[in-house]
Amino acid sequence: MTPDRSSEDIAKLLGEVQKESNGIDESLECTSQSLQGDYVKCISCGREKSEHEMQKVFYKKYKGICKMCFKLEIEE
Repeated sequence: MTPDRSSEDIAKLLGEVQKESNGIDESLECTSQSLQGDYVKCISCGREKSEHEMQKVFYKKYKGICKMCFKLEIEE
């Protein structure tokens, strides 16, 4: 059997657990936000995707037009 702990000891331990839990929650939130990335919107079709999906360099080079719209303009 474990010896009885005073309510002060239990409160102290619960406080430490809460601090650790809050730290984990904050870390998880930061990681989640960094994974989401920034979203950009095509000025031609209005699609909204992550910069990675819109191919950031292509998007900036052609002033806000996504690759799909650019291909359509070339074909026309």
